[in-house]
Amino acid sequence: MLFRVTITTALALASCLSALSLSYAAERKVRYDLPLTNPYTDQILALSGAKYLYPQQACLDEAGGHLFVVNASRGGGDRSQWVAVYGWSTGDFLTVFKAGDGLGETCVVSPGRSGRPTIWIKSRGNNLLNFDISSLPQPLSAPAYIQKQKAAVFYQSAMKNGRWFAETKTPGRDVLSILDQKFSEQTSVALTDANTNATPHVKRQAIAVSDHGIVGSYGSNFIAGRAQAPTMYGVKVFTFQGQIAYDGLDSPEKVMSQLNSQGVQTARLENEGVIVTQSNEIYTIAITQAANTPAAKSGGLTIVRELGTP
Repeated sequence: MLFRVTITTALALASCLSALSLSYAAERKVRYDLPLTNPYTDQILALSGAKYLYPQQACLDEAGGHLFVVNASRGGGDRSQWVAVYGWSTGDFLTVFKAGDGLGETCVVSPGRSGRPTIWIKSRGNNLLNFDISSLPQPLSAPAYIQKQKAAVFYQSAMKNGRWFAETKTPGRDVLSILDQKFSEQTSVALTDANTNATPHVKRQAIAVSDHGIVGSYGSNFIAGRAQAPTMYGVKVFTFQGQIAYDGLDSPEKVMSQLNSQGVQTARLENEGVIVTQSNEIYTIAITQAANTPAAKSGGLTIVRELGTP
């Protein structure tokens, strides 16, 4: 079953002063449901001493056809981060490699200085680590980074056309610093969102950038029937001046029903990433199973299209 509604919003482009009227098709459609674990998870847990791996953010190398999902080691251990790689067209698992540590919510693919594709991952101590991905690393390898950049990134950052949008440590986490390619701050933007001051507010889990604005993905862990803080699931799009242009949040019960109708078994729901394609389609990373259960071996990492061109 397809849930579809056409929404016209005015999204401001950074390169012009006037807003353009663009049509988006809000279509929550499952691309694929992947195992939350990967073939090397048990070995990684043995190496790290952690109890499970859990996604934090994702990014896409469309030219290479690869989806990268950054996983953090949780439940003890060495706090290492592991990047699982999948074929974008098929969802097939390809490899997993170690990339930094800590708890970062940044995953950015860029051309790199030589034109070879690289990936930026946030690591401990406000460091962004840059890895060469022109050839995919071998499973369980720990490739050396080619660049280490100290940057004032609280957790979340994204990059588009050489401009970085970096979350700063503010009470509402609503101010983004805009940095150039050398990571020098040029200006900043405050996301004007009434949700920020709500009690409780819906947790933003990641950011990405389209040609039309700043995209935030929202939704903390939800389990039906359990006492928990209220939450929602979906994306919001902000203009480059920080005004909200599109609010696509729905109740977790509604989203779980939508996913179930498309064959995804949902024991829980959490939004753990957002990616934007070159054609400005927006996908979220829905976690639909607990990481340390048998069900995680067959599903739980659900790639969901939130917005696409009509």
